Order: sequence, then structure tokens, then C-alpha cells
Amino acid sequence: PRVADVAVVGRRDRVIGERVCAVCVAAGTERPDVADLAGFLGEKGVAKHSWPEVVLYVDALSRTSSGKLRRGELWTLANAATRPGRGSP
Repeated sequence: PRVADVAVVGRRDRVIGERVCAVCVAAGTERPDVADLAGFLGEKGVAKHSWPEVVLYVDALSRTSSGKLRRGELWTLANAATRPGRGSP
């Protein structure tokens, strides 16, 4: 309920290839962290391998004029936060 909009994309990882990254728009001033999202998804019965390991916040998700997510832009955003030479922060 504290997330207004979300998209899940892969984030590069040198060990396993990719990890799950949630790009979120907060519903208010409080921003849930990875543990908060894991608890919520666990309560809803979502398989653990689908839970995000990284959460990034944006003001709005990038969409096309027809309303589809611009996944390429979201992937670029998620991977721009990765430190050079490493798959995860």
C-alpha cells in the first residue's frame, strides 16, 4: 500500500547474471525497503525467487504514449546504480 506504481527489471550481477530490482513510485513520503517488500510479497504468497533484492525510487515510471512501460529505460536506470566492475552495490 505504500507503493503507488512498480516495475521489476533485471540488474546485472557478475555472479548469477541478473538479480531482481524493483523500480518504485512511493505512494507517500514513506519508502518501503527491501525487507518491507519481502514481508509483503511473502504474505501474498509470491515465490521468494521473485522478490526484489534492490529497490530504487523514482518520481514516475517512464511510459510510452500508449501507457506501456519503457523497460529499456528502467533497465538502464537500474544498472546505472551498479558500481563499475561489480554486479551489485
